[in-house]
Amino acid sequence: LYSISNNKEAEKYYIKALEVEPNNVLALTFMALNKLVLNQLNEAKEYIMKAIKIEPHHEYVQFCAGRILYSLGEYDDAKRYLIKAVEQNPDIETQNTLALTYFALDDYQQALNIFKNIDSKFPNSVSVLMDIAKCYEALGENDNALEYLNKVVDIFPDNEDAHEMIRKLS
Repeated sequence: LYSISNNKEAEKYYIKALEVEPNNVLALTFMALNKLVLNQLNEAKEYIMKAIKIEPHHEYVQFCAGRILYSLGEYDDAKRYLIKAVEQNPDIETQNTLALTYFALDDYQQALNIFKNIDSKFPNSVSVLMDIAKCYEALGENDNALEYLNKVVDIFPDNEDAHEMIRKLS
């Protein structure tokens, strides 16, 4: 039910599962993600922190904790969990969330390094190219930002965000 976005119904089953097995890490983690989707962020944090206490080194639980804390604007704590998750499993989603966290912490160079790493593995992702351009803009490197914005426009000519940034930086 969670995977098909029937989150209210999924919640009922997570509650039942947790009644049977209150310390089930996966049930706690998926309940936390379900709460995240429902925008019940404080409850999501409560569930994921319970899971972290049980399995403090579980890569997926750490990733989910980072993602939830990022959504709450608790970037320093999010960064700590995301770094641990990336060390164990440097998948693209975890790296991207870590890069967004660095950006939110105004560490634009670190965010840029991660976004460029993602771009080297998965070139032509419009969202990653936009994030690279935003990092360059924040670093005051407008020519580099424009280079990436032009790549965005080549791929997706109707991207108004890219056009707006190009007008602003030109």
